[in-house]
Amino acid sequence: MKVNGNILLVEEGAFSKINPLNAENIIEDFAYMVKEADASKDALFYDSEEWEQFYANSYDPTSSCWDGIGDIVFSLLVNVSNPVFLPVGIDKGDFIKKSAPKIKGGFRYDASPTDGSYVYNKETIDEWHDSWFIGHPERIDWTIHKNEIWPRFDRTVEIMRDELKRKGMKIPQTDKGICTAFHESVMKPLDERERISLSKTISEKVCKANYYQRESELEKLEATHGNSRAEMIFSIKKDGKYQFLSVDKQHGMLELCDDKGQHKGEWRFDGTSNGRDTEETDHGLPQFGIRNIH
Repeated sequence: MKVNGNILLVEEGAFSKINPLNAENIIEDFAYMVKEADASKDALFYDSEEWEQFYANSYDPTSSCWDGIGDIVFSLLVNVSNPVFLPVGIDKGDFIKKSAPKIKGGFRYDASPTDGSYVYNKETIDEWHDSWFIGHPERIDWTIHKNEIWPRFDRTVEIMRDELKRKGMKIPQTDKGICTAFHESVMKPLDERERISLSKTISEKVCKANYYQRESELEKLEATHGNSRAEMIFSIKKDGKYQFLSVDKQHGMLELCDDKGQHKGEWRFDGTSNGRDTEETDHGLPQFGIRNIH
């Protein structure tokens, strides 16, 4: 996803501040944070000489600053974070003028902020990106994966891959193969109770990974008016209009509705249509009440 954000590597999170007892994990986390930043086209800056020296030392594996971290971790740090792109030195005042989204980052240290204002591993940078896209859906690039309901189809595939792995099944080599195996080998053999449970769990994971928001108020409104099908509803704004996904617990799939609450078909978790009639009015959201919710 093209976030084009700005990350300032601050002095508080410089290499000298890390806990040496956990140096390997901290460095590995940082390397993958930088890798994710590069994938998202974020710009990386630093505001202290210590960071400048750190990157200078990354060219010298014999430097004493690497003592105790191990050759494998050093290699990971250099191969992931250094050749990808080098940060640029910048004055703090100039960084403040940079456009949003922007955030501070660096290595995890004992007093690292835990309020979402600091990124130091893949999890924290993903949370920052996700929060930004949920608040600014117009910045989501739907063209990358060309999937009608999943802007982050890569994450969707990863969730299904994890489920196959959890079941001890062979992992296909292609995205299509993974999606097919999930529906045919994981979802299809389940009994009704198990299918309902897994449908809810996977739906929540996949929707969250794709910047959808849970519509609790709409769920209550639909239930009040007798629509028991729409127990779980998620929404996202695409091209200026809302689209909704509700969980089809019976089939282990998703029902797509437009911003008028009209049903637009049943969809698999891989974001492909199941080919069922889009005119099934009992699968819509007749009490969608968009104006009352958004």
